[in-house]
Amino acid sequence: MKESDYLRLIGETYFETIFMVGSVTKEPRNEVRKKLFRQILMRSQKVAQIKYFVTNDEFLFQCQKAVETLRIYCEKKTQEIRKKLPLLTQEEIDDLKNGWYYIDMEFLIPETVKKVNGKTTYTNVILCNNDFKFIEECFENFSFEPLDRYRPEPPDLSNTPSFEFANQFDSVNETIVYEYFKKNLVDTKYLSANDLNLFLELAFEKMKIPQEKMSFNLKTQNRIVKIFYNYYKIIAGKPYGKQQKYLNLLRDYFIGFENLDLKNFSK
Repeated sequence: MKESDYLRLIGETYFETIFMVGSVTKEPRNEVRKKLFRQILMRSQKVAQIKYFVTNDEFLFQCQKAVETLRIYCEKKTQEIRKKLPLLTQEEIDDLKNGWYYIDMEFLIPETVKKVNGKTTYTNVILCNNDFKFIEECFENFSFEPLDRYRPEPPDLSNTPSFEFANQFDSVNETIVYEYFKKNLVDTKYLSANDLNLFLELAFEKMKIPQEKMSFNLKTQNRIVKIFYNYYKIIAGKPYGKQQKYLNLLRDYFIGFENLDLKNFSK
């Protein structure tokens, strides 16, 4: 296996744990993701052993080396951005302060951009210090033991309402859109489940502005703005030139955000 193969493996495995593990789990979500991460690595090692005669120790060493290579690459790209500080927007400056790393997916996966259910979700992604911490924790006390040991408990979806919609707004998978907003708006009781369903149907499927806007069960707007901004930045991958489009998800569908502008949206 080549170095690029290990880089691709680490990147794809990390993002698979995000998309495959829902917000409702019997165990803490990060623990379920770690088990899944290790499970995927173990299966990949078996393939590498058969096809390329890679030993367990060599496979583990190369995976950890790939994580460090990825970190160095991200820090280098961040430094390149930092050198252009006088030319940066406030949004980019805030990203630097928060420790975000920018990754060009063509570096990580040269042949293709990442896809979920056949849909292109992004051409670049952003990781932060906590993402690298999670990946490194997956390798702590890790050894190639029987697969059953690392098989995660299936998500408990018994209390998850059934709601289907077709996402025409952007290229993010519908399940990811629903899980993100449910976790951050409904589970926190900022918005009712019915209003969330209506919002997703109007904004993401029909892209139709309602005659009467919905409202949040929260007096301060900062938390809500942050939730929607993080959807634009992290989940959707900050599509170039589309920030106003994502800002309008608040302005057009919810009461109290008529004066929200791009400057305030990035806070």
